[in-house]
Amino acid sequence: MVTLQEHEEAAARGREALRTTPRALSARYDQKANLVFVELNTGYTLAFSPQRSQALHQAMPEDLMEIEISFPGFGLYFPKLDEGVLVTALAKGRFGSDRWEAAWRAAHPLESSPYEVSEAPPEEAEKPDQTEAA
Repeated sequence: MVTLQEHEEAAARGREALRTTPRALSARYDQKANLVFVELNTGYTLAFSPQRSQALHQAMPEDLMEIEISFPGFGLYFPKLDEGVLVTALAKGRFGSDRWEAAWRAAHPLESSPYEVSEAPPEEAEKPDQTEAA
């Protein structure tokens, strides 16, 4: 049996998780962009391709149109697929099991960046004081 103190401690942990864990406020699938958009309580919006997700990678667009947010926003459920994904995992860039992630990285190595990185300009040399007494 759970003691009152254990219950209160668990409730405090739950309140802390609600306060600090990213949660979904809304979610939708954009068929034209082929992206799932998830608006978070943090003010950020996540967007990811269903093909990146282990749970969704074989889904047809019509399977992704209906998305349910599990209370209190920790998960997304796709009823037509009977599949779900965790918002906390998505926020960390995790889209499946360790095996799925390793296979994805092997099949999709990071390409070189299209942007050039340049070094910061050198600091200007100290200029002599221009206000010398005449």
